[in-house]
Amino acid sequence: MPDHSAFGLRIRSSDPLPGLPLATTGEPDIVVRLGALPPWSTGTARVHRHSGEAEVGDTPTVTVWDLPEAAAIALRYAEGIRFSVTTDGRQVWADWDAPLTLDDAMTFLLGPVMGYALRRRGLLALHASAVVIAGRAIGIVGPGGTGKSTTATALVLRGHPLVTDDILVLRPILPGWETTPAIDQVRLWEDSERLLFGAASPMAALSPTWEKRGLAVASSGLRFQGTSVPLGGLLLLGPRSEEASAPRIESCGGAEAIIGLVANTYTNYLLDDVERAQELRAVGGLVRHVPVMRITPHADPERIGSLAGCVEEWAESLRGPRAG
Repeated sequence: MPDHSAFGLRIRSSDPLPGLPLATTGEPDIVVRLGALPPWSTGTARVHRHSGEAEVGDTPTVTVWDLPEAAAIALRYAEGIRFSVTTDGRQVWADWDAPLTLDDAMTFLLGPVMGYALRRRGLLALHASAVVIAGRAIGIVGPGGTGKSTTATALVLRGHPLVTDDILVLRPILPGWETTPAIDQVRLWEDSERLLFGAASPMAALSPTWEKRGLAVASSGLRFQGTSVPLGGLLLLGPRSEEASAPRIESCGGAEAIIGLVANTYTNYLLDDVERAQELRAVGGLVRHVPVMRITPHADPERIGSLAGCVEEWAESLRGPRAG
């Protein structure tokens, strides 16, 4: 069973996990078993139906079974991929329907499933992309489809190291916060790929059935942040605007910052009341120590260069400890 590393954790898997670097052998933080589910993952259980932004027919994007006797949950995605995860986040099982492949399952494993496991370990995880500018991580926060990955990739192409494309894991360190590197990959839809790379794109399909395209950053001659780095600031990605002042970065009040971040914590629909209270306290502490601003992109996607420059200018204006 090979060991891999991601999000500061050692992940042991029954089979190699595409896109994840191998780790030295040691005690695993998470064990993943592919191709089968445990017998207790089926049967009568309390069902939590979560509908995301996209639906397949009338089927919720994901249905969650709470399995208290097994101290686990079961996740059923409309695409035909299934997971069982223990509530301590330490064991994961996965299987999928043909013609789906492991590459398809990886999209969910390294997204919501890993996000849930991280949250169960008491870590704050935001739905955000991040790069390093002036020695500190700058997070771009927002729901799926708002342009986080596109903005982060544009900044990577301008020479800034990638921290994460999707899950921003944060840990408090005195006197501020730091983030742990995630996965050396950016993922883009085809329109964003054409915008940033043109016809000579180095990106490749993530799987035969998945429309998103992926790029391993370091092996493409770009920079990936392989060690923890202080968090410099967070940008709440707002709706696009046709105003001449866009793109722009504006201050937002503490309440707006807290609401914006809480709305974009990873897999927050799986938290119980106690965990939600803990999350609110953590986000409040984050806002007290880290600048949070609102960024408004222009409606014209061709102005991505101006948006990236806007982020760079703001990041350079910040003060604080720098990464080595």
